[in-house]
Amino acid sequence: MVFSAFFTRSENTITSIRESDSFNQFLTGSSSSRQSLEELALAMAKSQNDIMKIRYIDESGMEVVRIERDRLDEPATVVAQSQLQDIAHRYFYYESIGRPADKVWFSDLDLNMEHGKVEVPYKPTLRAIMPLADQQAFKGILIINYFMQPLFDNLTNAPLYNVILADEDGEVLMHYDPDRNWSRYTGRPGLSSDLPDTDMVLQHDTYGTSTFFSRQLHLPLSQKLVLILSLNSKYLAFQEAHIKQNLKYSSGITLFITTIFGLIFAGLLNKFFVAYASQGKHINELKSLNRRIQNLLQKNRVYMEMASDGIHVLDQQGNVVALSHSFATMLGYTEQEAYQLNVRDWEAEIPPEQITKNISSFTDKPKRFETKHRRKDGSIIEVEINSKWITTDDGIFFYASSRDITERKKMEKELRKLATTDFLTQLPTRRAFFDQLSIELERSHRKKNHPVAIIMLDLDHFKSINDTYGHRTGDDVLKQVANILHDEVRKVDVAGRLGGEEFGLILTGTDEEMAIHFTNRIRTRIAAASLRVGDNIITYTISIGITEIRKDDSDIDAILERADRALYQAKTLGRNRVEIYREEQAV
Repeated sequence: MVFSAFFTRSENTITSIRESDSFNQFLTGSSSSRQSLEELALAMAKSQNDIMKIRYIDESGMEVVRIERDRLDEPATVVAQSQLQDIAHRYFYYESIGRPADKVWFSDLDLNMEHGKVEVPYKPTLRAIMPLADQQAFKGILIINYFMQPLFDNLTNAPLYNVILADEDGEVLMHYDPDRNWSRYTGRPGLSSDLPDTDMVLQHDTYGTSTFFSRQLHLPLSQKLVLILSLNSKYLAFQEAHIKQNLKYSSGITLFITTIFGLIFAGLLNKFFVAYASQGKHINELKSLNRRIQNLLQKNRVYMEMASDGIHVLDQQGNVVALSHSFATMLGYTEQEAYQLNVRDWEAEIPPEQITKNISSFTDKPKRFETKHRRKDGSIIEVEINSKWITTDDGIFFYASSRDITERKKMEKELRKLATTDFLTQLPTRRAFFDQLSIELERSHRKKNHPVAIIMLDLDHFKSINDTYGHRTGDDVLKQVANILHDEVRKVDVAGRLGGEEFGLILTGTDEEMAIHFTNRIRTRIAAASLRVGDNIITYTISIGITEIRKDDSDIDAILERADRALYQAKTLGRNRVEIYREEQAV
């Protein structure tokens, strides 16, 4: 279903903002973090052009940070503080107050509002919302508005059938006739004007007649939505004309055969008419059966298109015996070409000799997994598959529905990078650094003679640089230091920004004595660096504290505490120096 990927992506996006250093530093009142948060939000909006707004709203209901775009084809911009709004009266704000902190929930699917009024032209929107808290006290919400028109367009891009999306009251949200959209706001007729069985549609999870099929959508919304599909009039007219043409040909052929056989076998005329009458009855039965089969196929096609992006059915040797058009398109083949394929022709991750064994391990219970498919042009796509074995009168078959998740995987990778990379310095964030430190702690306990040095670095008198030259200059200093660290560390080492002007290093295979020589080289490079600001040349220094992972360390807190004490000692002894942790510093 097209909604599934949307909800997963939107939840990942808002979570990555919440976990970013930029947002957390902003919440704690860091003076230079507002610009960093705005730049992060702009980068998010640039990577997803269906984002309408990203906002942080404080505990009073006032917008504090807001980036937005007015139309899909426009770049997002930062909204001036003078234009920020009080939205404490909006339901999605006051409903967030009682919800769990850091848990994403979604608003109703409705129309965007500005200054208390529905915006015209209509902009269908849905909001991903995350309540925030500090020591169980409500601290506002993080919220992302999405343009929903692209998703609507995706739903209605179906040549064989008409699509209607309605809510639990029978009000139309989306209609194949655009003039019928949003009946609640326009006063135009609702669902009942299209379907006499509206009550049945709204009361049942699925419902169908000879002319339409409906299904209630199970989405992470309090709002209940139902999707209605009906074959469009052009397709029905084509089918009717096709059947009439077939009957015409059938009647002509029957007449021709009757005439010829009548001339040749005149003596058997009576017997012939008896047989013909019987045959005619049989033909009528076949026609009736054919109509039922056509209706069933049409309905099954609707089910298939609603259920998944690509359906395929394989025999026990992995040969294609049935497929949907969308599956052939996904792989870049025509349907005729796709029917000649074996699963080994497109499976790109499981070795060919293991495919049959892998398939045979499935049962009649649905199973979901991810793999990779090879398209006709040789390109590789990532897919999510739901599959199981099915038994029919014709035998046992492997049923699978595939969904192309290549873009979703790409987006998840980008979001992971955003969540673990400091926006300003492009170094790992505090959380990512701590995660890697936990891994190194575990590894050091498993391996003998594997020293790991942990280093904390802090710029000296950094506040005076910000106060004198401004935060933009301070940011340039931080980026310059980050570039030096990136140049100096090996690929096996980790350099991260821990917050503000503080950095951290993890040096694997390095003891304290080796770390002294290494960090003194870094300290010397930083002291020699400079930055021009107008007519002024700025120089700066850094203090460094070192410790080493010990065999009795059970968590990273003790390690960081030792490195921090060594750093404090370096500051106390005059700054611009390197100090190793010694036990007397613990006193």
